Amino acid sequence: MRATKVVRVREKMTIGEKMAAIRKAVGMTQDDLSAATGYSNSSIGNYENARGNIPAYAFIVFRNATDTHDIPLTDDEIAAFKKEQLDAWNYMVNFGDIAKATEMQPKLARCIELSYDLDLQVLYDIYCINYNCVIKEKKEALKLVGYLNELEPQFTDEHRYWHYRYLGAIEHWSWRYKAAVALYMKAEEIGNRYNLNDKALYYNIGSCFTYMGYPYRAIVYLEKIQIKKFDASNITFGLAIQRLLAINYAKLGRVDEALELLEGYHRYLIDEKKDDNFRLGRVYHHYGSVYQESGDYMKALENFNMASKYFDIKSEEHLENLCSKALLLRIINKNDDVVACLNEGLSIVTEGTLWSEWLHALKHSLTLDRKGSADYLEYTSIPRFHDYGKHALAIECYEWLSSNCIKNGTYKPAGEYSRKATEIYKQLIKGDLSL
Repeated sequence: MRATKVVRVREKMTIGEKMAAIRKAVGMTQDDLSAATGYSNSSIGNYENARGNIPAYAFIVFRNATDTHDIPLTDDEIAAFKKEQLDAWNYMVNFGDIAKATEMQPKLARCIELSYDLDLQVLYDIYCINYNCVIKEKKEALKLVGYLNELEPQFTDEHRYWHYRYLGAIEHWSWRYKAAVALYMKAEEIGNRYNLNDKALYYNIGSCFTYMGYPYRAIVYLEKIQIKKFDASNITFGLAIQRLLAINYAKLGRVDEALELLEGYHRYLIDEKKDDNFRLGRVYHHYGSVYQESGDYMKALENFNMASKYFDIKSEEHLENLCSKALLLRIINKNDDVVACLNEGLSIVTEGTLWSEWLHALKHSLTLDRKGSADYLEYTSIPRFHDYGKHALAIECYEWLSSNCIKNGTYKPAGEYSRKATEIYKQLIKGDLSL
């Protein structure tokens, strides 16, 4: 993939210089181009160095040889290059058409480079933050962030809107939901001034609120998108919204509605014979979450086990499912099975991730008779879970600490831990973001 950078405005190239730049961009020498077009080396040299006019037919031959029919070349063509093409590419990324976006990206990058429009180049690089996150090139995304931060004082409102939007995406993809929401809401504030109705932004905010444990706030944003039921007009996006609505409905006790949404999604995958292990695994994982919220722990466990069959063993989806399963087993006091999950997870997890902290917290929850483990939960896990925005896990830690105190006959601290858990729960239900 092209190393994305901002191209400064400079003296306008001649047509020949543009042809030379394109030739080099596609990896051709003058000899290669001569062989492919039938023009002599001296003719190509003359064209590229502005020694004589270039016949119109030469453009056609050149484009056939370099397979760059859609790249602006003449000054008139560059003037006709529309921002809508760039926005259409960004739309593909946001709404899940990644294969097409990836196919289009190299040619689009060259179009932008040859447009000599600094605003378009900056906007493209901002869009590339999100694109790199989606294709799991987070290091490339972070390089762009460092570069663009230097240019932020020169941003237009449009630049700033998408910059906050995609800075939020980096936090979101790193499971730091609290930081992601703060950035997304900065973008929303700018968007509201221009009456933007960015459904993908609403989805991202709803997603963060879902995993932070704010069901009411999540539903408000997801229902803004107005895709409440199974909607075949935009399958990828519609199904993703259904999954999130199902999780939030379950948290509010609306289990039948949650299951109806998941079953519609599941039927689609089966009826369309989608050989998509990732999506099937996610269906079973969410079934497990819904059944856990409803208190049907055996069905929840059955679905978490089913989900594990569809995920790659080293994937983040497998780790999330493993952590959820281990938490469920901890709740129903199957501690030997929790240990088996922990051993599997700790052998493959990357340190410094949400999943790593989740597994370490579970490990310490099994040895609460030791002061070090109780201190770890209170002073390490709980603050980290709040930093991630996973407040429900902080509640779990407080409840484990409270139960341990009751078991040891120390009722005063047990009551204090229980009050802290209840206070977090009340704040989540109210949608209070001060946590």
